[in-house]
Amino acid sequence: MNWIGLREARTALFETGGLATPSARPGDLDALMARGALMVDCAILPSLTEQTLLFYAAKTPWDTALSIALSPEGVVILRHRVGRSQRTYRLNTGVKERAVSVTIVFNWDAPTRQASLSAEFPDTGALAYRVLNAPLPPTLRDARRIMMDRRQCYLAPGVRFAAIATDQVPVGPLPSLDGQTQVITQTGLRSIQSLRPGDLVQTATGGMAQVRWTGAVTLPARARFRPLRVKAPFYGALRDIDCAACQQIRFHHSAVDYLFDTRTVVARAGDLLEGLTPRLQPDQVLETYWHVLLDRPVPMQIHGVACESLNARDLLADPVLRSLSVLRDMPTELFPQDAGPAPLRLKHYEVRSLCESRAA
Repeated sequence: MNWIGLREARTALFETGGLATPSARPGDLDALMARGALMVDCAILPSLTEQTLLFYAAKTPWDTALSIALSPEGVVILRHRVGRSQRTYRLNTGVKERAVSVTIVFNWDAPTRQASLSAEFPDTGALAYRVLNAPLPPTLRDARRIMMDRRQCYLAPGVRFAAIATDQVPVGPLPSLDGQTQVITQTGLRSIQSLRPGDLVQTATGGMAQVRWTGAVTLPARARFRPLRVKAPFYGALRDIDCAACQQIRFHHSAVDYLFDTRTVVARAGDLLEGLTPRLQPDQVLETYWHVLLDRPVPMQIHGVACESLNARDLLADPVLRSLSVLRDMPTELFPQDAGPAPLRLKHYEVRSLCESRAA
């Protein structure tokens, strides 16, 4: 993916050629962005009124306004106006009360007159999305102002970051492992980025599983996508494991059964209490993550830790979501068979209880 802008509370970056390859020659700022994505990651609090997460307004080169808001009923509202043309899109997420984190993504493809609006809640794994029609593409100048001009574009205090790309962000599960991460295969240790469909990898539940897909996505190295290192020997790791904060790790021991009345749970790496080291390098903006889809939804055995493979459960039952996801080009016949309900996904405070019980 080609990300051209990133904005945080104290950082504002924009490069027309892409943040990964800055260029001394600026592009035509009045050119339309025919395709692209706007991502807003934020923490939201309960409110009795509509919360504006982002608001942008400008008079040149056209009278333009763009806003993203969240209603008390849990509806994401995107309003976009260019001249006399106006669009209002609503996405009902079903999330109304508790303080939560959310990643909102607006994808547009003007040549096909298609767009999508999605909201993913990493605390619970819930995902809501809508396919939209006739989006209004912004200009590069609009994108630059949204990222760089704090007078013309407001971000709410709870917004962790906003980012703009010239490609569309896949909707649904995203890769979260470092490409150099090694797994046991039928031919020995291999890096994840070297795996190919048909290879066999060691699972944490015993036996081997067949690789059906591998792929990578470049994401802003912030919030739930921030790069971490799980240090050995914590959590049974034999070697350090590099991943995103959102990578799911499976736990299966007596404390799990005692605390949660179930045999197996998963927790995000970023919620673990100890054994974590930030991997974000000075001036690093982006990180490319890889992942693996297996022939069944089981975790991979990675250096002694049960790391979840790509979760495609929601994609199996929803062909529209599948067409928007990282697996959009994968033949349907290669999709894994559903193997029953997913393990319990722990919230951050439940992960704290689990870690404390393991340390006791």
